[in-house]
Amino acid sequence: MPQQLYSVEQVAGLLGLHVRTVRGYVRDGRLQAVRIGKQYRIAREDLEAFTGRPLPAPEPGRPARRSEVTAVLRIEAIDVAAVQRLS
Repeated sequence: MPQQLYSVEQVAGLLGLHVRTVRGYVRDGRLQAVRIGKQYRIAREDLEAFTGRPLPAPEPGRPARRSEVTAVLRIEAIDVAAVQRLS
């Protein structure tokens, strides 16, 4: 069976941590990772050893990746009430 590898971003999402925190764990040697080019990859077994618990199996039919989109807008001549309503 092929080894399942996670990116730093995926590990951060799974653990509810910031990406910089996960990178810090890798750099400190607390979380084992393999460097491929300029990116780190973390094996499922190493992540389970780090957390001390098995990872849940991915749900069938659901994508493994999750995307989040944010935007910053600058709108001229808008009143405070409209800003509060939009945010």
